[in-house]
Amino acid sequence: MNRRNDRSLLTDLSLLGVLLLFVVTTLYMTLTAENVLLNAMYLGIAALLVIATYFTGLTTGLVLNLIFIFVQGTYMLYTAVALQQAVEFQLVFWLLMPLLLSISVYALTVNQQLLQQENSVLQREKRQLSILDETTHLRTLTAYLEDTAVYMDTAKRYELPLITITLQFRYFDQLQRLMTADQLHDLILATSEILKHSTRGEDIVYILDSDNLTWGILLYTNTAGGRIVRDRIDRHFEEEIGKQATLQQFDIQLRAGIAEYDQTKMKNARDLMDQAEKESNYDV
Repeated sequence: MNRRNDRSLLTDLSLLGVLLLFVVTTLYMTLTAENVLLNAMYLGIAALLVIATYFTGLTTGLVLNLIFIFVQGTYMLYTAVALQQAVEFQLVFWLLMPLLLSISVYALTVNQQLLQQENSVLQREKRQLSILDETTHLRTLTAYLEDTAVYMDTAKRYELPLITITLQFRYFDQLQRLMTADQLHDLILATSEILKHSTRGEDIVYILDSDNLTWGILLYTNTAGGRIVRDRIDRHFEEEIGKQATLQQFDIQLRAGIAEYDQTKMKNARDLMDQAEKESNYDV
C-alpha cells in the first residue's frame, strides 16, 4: 500500500510539473507576443520532441533533445563569439523548455501506466481472494485450496480415495482470439452450467483461473472413478455446447487432468492441483 501511495504521489507531482511548465510557457509567450512567429516555431519543435519522447521512450527522446540543444547551442555560441552579439533570453528559454517538457510528460505517462498495472494486479488478486466468482458464481481458487485441505485431512483420517479433476479448453489461445467478448462470456457460463449438471450434487465445481479458464472438481473416488466422471463430462459437454447458438461455429473441446491424493508425496492442496494440471497436458 505504501508503494502505491508513493506511486500516486509521484503521479501527482509529475502532473503538477507538467501544468507548471505549461503555465510558465504560456506566460512567457504572452509577455513576448512581439516574437509570435519565433515562439510558435519553437513551440512546434517542443511539441514534436514531447510526442517523440511519449511514443519512443525516454532514451530516444533525450537523444533528440540533446541534438536540438546541440544545434541551438551552436547557434548561440556562433552569435556570441563570431558575431559579437548578446544572446537573447528567448534562445536560452527555448533551449531548456523542450527538454523539461519532454521529461515531465514522460514521467507523468510512466507513473500513470505503472498505476494502471498495479490496479490490474490488485483487481486480479481481489478476484483470486474472493470466495465466489462474479461471473459464474462458482467457488474460486481460494475456496478450492481451503476445501481441499479439509478433503485431504478427511481422506487421510478415514483412508478414503480422493481425486481432483482440472478442466481447460484445448487451444484456448486460438479460441480467445477468434471469439468476441460476448461469445467468451457465453462460453464461460455454458461450460460452468454443464460441469455443474455433469457431477453429483455433493461434488463441488470450482473455477480456479478466470483468465486462463481452468475449472476444478473434488471427488471422493479413485482414478478409475475419475475417468468415468471425465467421460461423462465430455459426453455432456459435446451434447450441450453445440446447442449454444453463439458458439456453434467453433470447435470447442475440453482437456482434463486427474490426480489422486497421495499423502506421501502431496503435502498441501496446491500439490494435488498442480499434479492434475500436469496430467491434463497428456490428455490428447
